[in-house]
Amino acid sequence: MRKTLPRGEDIYTSDVFEILFGYEVTRSKRYPSPLALFQIEMDPIALNADLLAAAPAVFTAALNSHLRSVDIPSTYGKSFRVLPSSMNTALALSARD
Repeated sequence: MRKTLPRGEDIYTSDVFEILFGYEVTRSKRYPSPLALFQIEMDPIALNADLLAAAPAVFTAALNSHLRSVDIPSTYGKSFRVLPSSMNTALALSARD
C-alpha cells in the first residue's frame, strides 16, 4: 500500500491517500471527531542535480520522523499531505519547529 522511495522512506501515493482520506471522512461523520489536513509544498533549490533528486527522499525521512505510525503521509507532485490521526496529534505537529 505504501510507496517506497529510493532511500527506503515510506509514504503513501496520492491514489491510496484519497481512499484512506475517504474512510477518515466517513468515520468523522459517524463519530463527532474533527479532521485536520496538512499540505506542505516543497520547492527545493540546489546547485547539484544529485542533491535536487535526493530532496524528496530527505524531506520524506524528516517528515516521517515526526509522525506516528497511525498518521497518513502522502505525496502528490511537489506537495506532501499529512492526515493526522487526531486533533491532538495535529496540534502537536503544528507546534513543532
